[in-house]
Amino acid sequence: DQITVAVWLCPDLVERREVRQVAVDTAMGISYGCSYSWPIGEGPQDAPTAEIVLQVNRERFYRFCAGLYGER
Repeated sequence: DQITVAVWLCPDLVERREVRQVAVDTAMGISYGCSYSWPIGEGPQDAPTAEIVLQVNRERFYRFCAGLYGER
């Protein structure tokens, strides 16, 4: 989505991030593909970690996107 790309291109849009343990449900069923995260030490012992973006600067994000589409 647009936020993912914007944060990748302009990481200073991030106001709050957290490293967490993560997992993705790969069992076929209603929750297939769902992602889960836990604070470090509270998830499954072998769960990898990832940096999770929790908040972006909304106004700067809108300006960033508008700039990409030629609006000033």
